[in-house]
Amino acid sequence: MKTSLRLSFLLAGFLLAGFKAQAVADFTGHWRATNGKVSSTIGITANCSRVEITIRQTATALLTEKYESDCGLYGSNWGPVKEDLHGSQVSEQGTVVGSISDTTLKTVSQDGGINYAYNLRLIAGPNGQPQMESYYGTQNGAGAIVIEATLEKIGE
Repeated sequence: MKTSLRLSFLLAGFLLAGFKAQAVADFTGHWRATNGKVSSTIGITANCSRVEITIRQTATALLTEKYESDCGLYGSNWGPVKEDLHGSQVSEQGTVVGSISDTTLKTVSQDGGINYAYNLRLIAGPNGQPQMESYYGTQNGAGAIVIEATLEKIGE
């Protein structure tokens, strides 16, 4: 897992362009990682002892029921958040915030002057079991902070 920031909030336009995918990924399930990393643009680094995400997805919506990360002072706990799916476009309350493809969800949204990035990518684990890479970041005037982890599916 790279400790440097992989997402520039300045590239939000790229994320909003959308993909021309035939099918979209299904992130449904309860996912868990027993480690993760926190990094930032202002030199903050930390380890996470747990990252857990519960997602329900239909053809027209992705509901992150719960996102929890135990990263000391830099952990996060939120949900539920509903995102509407329109082909490869992802929107929140009528505003396009990102895209979904056959393996990847990428979003950037804003709330109260803070930008939020929420990216997921399905991958095959070492034994062919499904895994999901998670990237959750926030940015405000003070800088950006990101939590990254590779999670295993532990249930539906």
